[in-house]
Amino acid sequence: MDKPINKTYLENSFKDFDTQILEKKYLNQEDPSIHTHDNKDILDRIGESTEGKLLFNEKEIVSDNDSCVSKDDVLSTSTAVKENTQAGKLVDALVVKEVFQSVSNGKELIASAITDKGVLTDATATFDVMAENIRLISNQSAFPIEKKSFSDASDTEIAALLEAHYAGIINIKDYWNVGDTRTIHLSDMGLWQVGTNKNGETHTAQDVEIVIIGFNVDDLVTPINGKTKAAITVQLKSALENEGMIDNDYGNKNDSHTSYSASWLQCKRRTWINTVFKESLPTSLQSMLKQVTKTACGMRYTFSLNKWNCTYLAKQYSDDYCFLLTQKEANIDYELSIKLLEANGYKQGDIEYDYIADGHIYDYYLDSNNQKRPKVWWTRTPSIATFPTFDTITPGARLAADLANLPHGIIPAFCL
Repeated sequence: MDKPINKTYLENSFKDFDTQILEKKYLNQEDPSIHTHDNKDILDRIGESTEGKLLFNEKEIVSDNDSCVSKDDVLSTSTAVKENTQAGKLVDALVVKEVFQSVSNGKELIASAITDKGVLTDATATFDVMAENIRLISNQSAFPIEKKSFSDASDTEIAALLEAHYAGIINIKDYWNVGDTRTIHLSDMGLWQVGTNKNGETHTAQDVEIVIIGFNVDDLVTPINGKTKAAITVQLKSALENEGMIDNDYGNKNDSHTSYSASWLQCKRRTWINTVFKESLPTSLQSMLKQVTKTACGMRYTFSLNKWNCTYLAKQYSDDYCFLLTQKEANIDYELSIKLLEANGYKQGDIEYDYIADGHIYDYYLDSNNQKRPKVWWTRTPSIATFPTFDTITPGARLAADLANLPHGIIPAFCL
């Protein structure tokens, strides 16, 4: 016998067919007065099975509450589903559940495998997300999974780790810590005139130690894969062997009592640090440098009535590969300076306040032991003193100031 026919379907197909016929009251008689159909034609199609079930066109008539699907129409195993070639078949609910469970288990295994390869993937992620994460794995064949210290990793391994960080595959903070160091070699920097200076300034080839002073602090000039912060900021742990000045031209103007503006953005030391010093770094390290935006404060120094006066310049910024720190970044007398400003009525938003408060304190300098150096070293900030100077930091980690054409320690920083 073929697939059964639902009673409601039959009734809807023959809307003027008397329902009493379906109840078998007129199976053995004709009564044209009860409907407009040709009863003979209809009744010829109705019969009864040997089991006593009502048939129409040799198909069983069942009520809405009865099943109208034969076993042959139901795919009851996953194997049957795979082997089926006919349309219109139904799938058993338990088989559907089994398939869903199988898919869920499979996604868990895939997500776990991708995560084990260094790309964090949730088991509930879509297949599109998993496919993209698998592509990330294929793109990281050179990325070292093994953790190596900042000091022991090769330049190639450091470059690969940084690339993985900017690709979102790892967090570089999981590999290294603030305070980690490594030794690099600086090539000879030759003779450089920091302004008009006939003697010039030299820095010979030397090995220096660099130290990680912060993670994700400095703003990238150009975001990388959506990341807006440089992965790490490093600084020479000690000053270069030879001391240097900020800008000899500023000193010449001091001597001649010529009014002038001084700022990191315009000074000769910034030019030197982003060219001569930068090019003295190992080539492999130069390729990792990230350009970042730094505050570049400035002052206007005016000589009048036999004395110097200073006024703040509008807020300035510079895009640098290498730079010197500020008072705040090195956390030198910062809280004291802010308290003094507040005691004098200054607040955030005032140019006098923001001149000191802009920027971030690097984590390395939260430890006061890291603030001390063997010699006085320069910051990149013109002093707010009544005499034309730049801020310096003393060996005892106190804020001071000195004329821009006097020699002090140079401690460059840069971002990777």
